[in-house]
Amino acid sequence: MQLIKNRDFIVFKGVVRGFNGTIFAYGQTSSGKTFTMEGPSIDSDENKGIIPRMMDEMFDCIMRANESIEFTVKVSFLEIYNEKIHDLLDRFYSFLLVFINKIIYFS
Repeated sequence: MQLIKNRDFIVFKGVVRGFNGTIFAYGQTSSGKTFTMEGPSIDSDENKGIIPRMMDEMFDCIMRANESIEFTVKVSFLEIYNEKIHDLLDRFYSFLLVFINKIIYFS
């Protein structure tokens, strides 16, 4: 998990600076996506996947931050299967729709 932790830490550093971040697992059935993202056990530091490691680090970072800083943490946990999107944190939001924003911004 050390390689995965180092690579995903780049995303994490952006998140704690105020940017949105996404970790995306893609692959065929039984290729190890859930194992990589969740891990076999969240009770053991050695066996945690990316999601519990990132959450631990996120809240450790918040606890170490200056008390004058206010944080808002929003998390989505989605599954795309057979071209259908499922919100895994809220069982009432299955089969979510995707909308494409056609507005293009230039700086």
